[in-house]
Amino acid sequence: QLQHATQKTTKMLLPVATPCCMEVSKARIEETVSECFEQKEDRFVNCKVHAYIFITGSDKKFCVDPTASWLPERLRKLEKV
Repeated sequence: QLQHATQKTTKMLLPVATPCCMEVSKARIEETVSECFEQKEDRFVNCKVHAYIFITGSDKKFCVDPTASWLPERLRKLEKV
């Protein structure tokens, strides 16, 4: 089960094709984000990676590495919306 991320690999941005993230990216998301969820590494049997799942206004889903340098600021902005 995903948790809504309102609190707190690779260089390429990869859309989420499955119900959970199997890989993450540190690449910035330039599109408008409508929702964000946190995936903990122990939530899914096949998806053992900690990730933030960003859903854009065009309904694209991206798996973001929790250590991405830009992530904390982006999450603060999403909290204000």
